[in-house]
Amino acid sequence: MTRRLSVSVAYCIVFALAFSGIPALCNGESVSMTPFKIILNAKCVGESQDIQAIISKAMPSTYHIDEYDVTLSFNGIEVASAFAFRYCYIDSNFLASFDREAIQNNPYVISLASGDATATVSGWLTVRDGAGEPICDENGDQIKLTFSGSDTIEILNPKKK
Repeated sequence: MTRRLSVSVAYCIVFALAFSGIPALCNGESVSMTPFKIILNAKCVGESQDIQAIISKAMPSTYHIDEYDVTLSFNGIEVASAFAFRYCYIDSNFLASFDREAIQNNPYVISLASGDATATVSGWLTVRDGAGEPICDENGDQIKLTFSGSDTIEILNPKKK
C-alpha cells in the first residue's frame, strides 16, 4: 500500500512538472470549428456527420482523457453537449464532436440564420497516465483541467433572405 501511494505521489509530481501551466493556459485556447458554415437545410447523410471543434493544446503521449464535459454555445447560449471528446497525438489537438442535426434543428440556431455567430467551446476534462493512474494535485485530488475558446461561424438558411 505504501509503495502504491509513493508511486501515485510520484505521478502527481511528474504531472505537476509536466503540466504545471495547463490550468492557467486553458482559457482563450485556439479553437477552430469545422465546418465553419452551418447550412440549416443541409441533409445529414452517413454516420459521421458532426460539427467538430478543434482545440489546439499539447498533451504528453502517455496520457489519455478520463472524463469530460464539453459544451458548444453560440453568442453565449448553449446549443449542444459533446457526444465525443478525444485527443489526436499526431496533430496535438483535442477534438470535440457535436450532433450536427440537433444543432441545425435548434430554434435558437435557426434564429441566427443569415449571419455570423461566436461559437464558444468550453468545459473540463480529467486525464490518466499510461499506467491508468489519475493525474492529481499535491493534495492527491484528481486535477480537472478547464478550457474555453471561440471561433466565428456563419449560419446559412438558403430559404431565408
